[in-house]
This record gives sequence, C-alpha cells and structure tokens, in this order.
Amino acid sequence: MLYYFPEMASIEELNRLPDTFIIIGSLDLFANECLDYSNKLIQTGIPKEFVCVSSIVHVYNILFTKKSSNFSFY
Repeated sequence: MLYYFPEMASIEELNRLPDTFIIIGSLDLFANECLDYSNKLIQTGIPKEFVCVSSIVHVYNILFTKKSSNFSFY
C-alpha cells in the first residue's frame, strides 16, 4: 500500500513515483516535512527539483493573485 504521508512510505514504495517537482515557501508550516520528503526522494534516486522561495507562506498562490502579488519566480 502506498502511503500518502511521505514519512510513512518506504523507499520501495517511493521508487514507483515519477520525477518530482517540489516548491515551498520559507515561511510554510510544512517546509520541514517537504525537505524531509525531498531527502527521501534523493535516497531513491528519483529525479527531482526542489525550490524554496524566501518569505512565502503556505497556499500563497491562493492568498495572493498575480495582480496583488510581488512574487515573481515563474
């Protein structure tokens, strides 16, 4: 069974995942968990890209629209 909580997933289970892109904000409440997950993917050898954007909170893309946001990293 593949767990949706990365900390509980085994390396064998994670080996079935595709290439992964992870983007978090430095102020995200889940930043540490995302970093742990990224490190676990490194152990599996899965190609991944990890981006941490300074001074961004969780769900910033919902809280701020492009018109009202000064965040430009796309």
